[in-house]
Amino acid sequence: MRLPSPANKSLHLPDSRDYRPGSATETNSCQDVREVPLNLRSASFMKPDGLDIFYQKYTEAYGILVVSSKHVPDDALRRACYVLRFMLADHSVVREWVYRMSGRIGVMGKDEVTNDIPEHRHYSDWWNRRTRGLGSSYNMPVTTAGEENILCYQKDNYRSQDIMVHELSHCIHFLGAAVGIQGWDGRLRAAYAHAKKTGLFEDTYFMENAQEYFAEGVQSYFNVQKFVPYPDGVQGPIATRDALKDYDPDLYNVIKEIFPCDNTYLKRCESNRTQEDAQQLRMNCEPKGRCKDNHPACEFWSGTNKCTENQRYMSFECRKSCGICTADENCFDEHVNCGFWASTGECAANPDYMLFSCKKSCKVC
Repeated sequence: MRLPSPANKSLHLPDSRDYRPGSATETNSCQDVREVPLNLRSASFMKPDGLDIFYQKYTEAYGILVVSSKHVPDDALRRACYVLRFMLADHSVVREWVYRMSGRIGVMGKDEVTNDIPEHRHYSDWWNRRTRGLGSSYNMPVTTAGEENILCYQKDNYRSQDIMVHELSHCIHFLGAAVGIQGWDGRLRAAYAHAKKTGLFEDTYFMENAQEYFAEGVQSYFNVQKFVPYPDGVQGPIATRDALKDYDPDLYNVIKEIFPCDNTYLKRCESNRTQEDAQQLRMNCEPKGRCKDNHPACEFWSGTNKCTENQRYMSFECRKSCGICTADENCFDEHVNCGFWASTGECAANPDYMLFSCKKSCKVC
């Protein structure tokens, strides 16, 4: 059975047969760093080419890999795994698509460089001087960061920045939200265009492009952005969640759509692995009520008994055709601002839109 089509069909994605088999879980084994399972060396299990022999250490959150060479301390993998666990807790659709697209984290040792990472071997030595972390893309679904930044070593050129949060934001953007959430990438790009037009974030890295606008915004959202009182070409004063919400509510809302649970991020220089492992995270806080089918063949499959024969897949992707939606799943808001709009009288003033897109806030269900 083929997997559902991505929500954003304009993206250039692999054929669905190239998706990773299985589904994301809701568990983790972050503290258990061990040898790489043999099946993950195979292109059948880890796209596009299987894990290179360079990777000798492994742990996971939600079935999504954190890997490194034998030279990286276990604590670096555990901390990277915590960031993965934290950032993918909030939204089940984003988590599922990062898994399907073979998203993973590769930790660089402090003495390793960018093109030591197998997926980045084709990069020139310029990249070794330029960066200590890269985000995922569709063809290279590995997100990287350096041991020294992950574990907050004093000797780190980027010590004031949480590189793992920034680079994993790119993974969440390209492999998760843009693929799985209808219209999300368009909302992000519209917010970026508005910010650029109105002069927001001038002379900062926020304005490099839409993807950096999002990743820099996520750093501010989780209060791990470097603060400088005046823009210096890279950073600026919008370095906290409250500041971001006041300064650019459009970006704030786009980010909150991905991270709606309001979990507290344990900062890398202020926490330890025991505290991170003990943290209980709220999960799956995205708006419920998605009583729908995610594949055009759902109705046909349900008529051929697939709801019973392939229950795991069908209960996630074909809820409407399988008739398993709850009452709550039919009562939902389509937009993060529905509650605010309803409070300002828009249910009566704009009923054609509001009574369809903001059913819950307008109390029509």
